[in-house]
Amino acid sequence: MIAGHLTVTYALHQGLKTRVPAVRTLDVRLLLAGAFLPDILDKPLALLAGIPGRGLGHSVFVLTLIFYVLFRTMPAAKSILTALCVGAVLHLIEDAPYLHIFLWPFLGGWIHYHDFSLWEGIQRYYTGKLAPAILAAELLSYPFFLYYLLRPKPAPALADETPAG
Repeated sequence: MIAGHLTVTYALHQGLKTRVPAVRTLDVRLLLAGAFLPDILDKPLALLAGIPGRGLGHSVFVLTLIFYVLFRTMPAAKSILTALCVGAVLHLIEDAPYLHIFLWPFLGGWIHYHDFSLWEGIQRYYTGKLAPAILAAELLSYPFFLYYLLRPKPAPALADETPAG
């Protein structure tokens, strides 16, 4: 759901930044990087160690621990870490993982799926081995992702030039 994570996270940022002052302070680039963070942690582990693609990085406990350590050891990077953390939390919400993954290790271990290659995984993902609602959301996100990626950038706002006096 790569495009889905980008699209939903970006759309939420754009929709909320005018209504929620705290959202305005989040760097959208870092927010989008954070939206990939659970997959950045899990996908290499899946390939190298056989952990499911939704494993450690999709556990709210593990992400909380990681960000707790980062916030404590890097207080000067608070704004950077906040945007990354919010993006990662949005990723978990967007994925809507099963409780045994979301609350790992408190509800037991992971379900180990059959081993298959990356190409087989992509084929399974897009050929019906996925819940129809999730597949529809993923496919609908692509046009929006392309729109946000390719749309003309707005001109910078001119400073308010009022005559003195």
